[in-house]
Amino acid sequence: PEALILEHVGYSAEVLDPENVGTFFIRREPNVHKHAVGNVLVVGGSLGKLGAAKLTAFAALRAGAGLVTLCTWPEAARAIESQVMEIMTARIDPDDIEGSLDKQLEGRHVVAIGPGLGLDDVARRVVDHVVLRWDGLKVVDADAITMFVGRARELAAARGRVVLTPHPGELGRLLGCSGAEIEQDRFGKIADAVKLTGATVVLKGARTLVALPDGRVHVAVAGNPALATAGSGDVLTGIVAALGCTMKEDRATCAGVLVHALAADKWSAQTGADRGLLAGEIAKMVPAIVADLMRRGQERT
Repeated sequence: PEALILEHVGYSAEVLDPENVGTFFIRREPNVHKHAVGNVLVVGGSLGKLGAAKLTAFAALRAGAGLVTLCTWPEAARAIESQVMEIMTARIDPDDIEGSLDKQLEGRHVVAIGPGLGLDDVARRVVDHVVLRWDGLKVVDADAITMFVGRARELAAARGRVVLTPHPGELGRLLGCSGAEIEQDRFGKIADAVKLTGATVVLKGARTLVALPDGRVHVAVAGNPALATAGSGDVLTGIVAALGCTMKEDRATCAGVLVHALAADKWSAQTGADRGLLAGEIAKMVPAIVADLMRRGQERT
């Protein structure tokens, strides 16, 4: 049925195959150390919206990053430091935004930016500095995507590599249309977004799409309505960021989307439910999903 739908609308897409995606993961050497397996910086969080950034950081750890630092505003850092153990914290200095960010960007493999960050002019300076001027891989979500409404073309000139992870409403704002219009032509609109931004784009929703700058499109047929829960997208951002530390961004994005979807399917199989899934539960299931994918990938080879 999926192949027929794709043929009918005139677009071709490759279904994300667990056996194939499983080959993207490499078993770690016994003497591997935390710095080698991934150093992720999460730039996000603000008072009242700390949960989003915490979920992203937690998911990055569960997806295998060896070090995760949550870089946020001073007042948010103070509020969060008593709540986290494995996650380190760092502060954005309001008096030296760019300088304080540069210190935190040193040595990072991937930056996840946007969840809970805020939408004021100061937050925009943070987003512009990281997304447009840092040379590494950025996974851009939530508030950071919204910052580029009306100027999405600037992303095409960004240094480094960019992965965008919008839901239909966010993509609609980026393209100057409604979320309903996105849903009516998901393949066409995601292609427009890639052409406009030059980025890898994930269009979340039923049958999440991953579109790459080289024209390839992948579709996840896994996943279910249980993913319609607050924080689900923040978890996806963290998973993709962690995988991007050891994979090229196309593989990391495809693998992250599939892992995220399969976690929801496993939860629904265990509970018999199509609702009630918590975003933190998605992250907790990631190691087992990755292990199963690796097993399936090894059997294929």
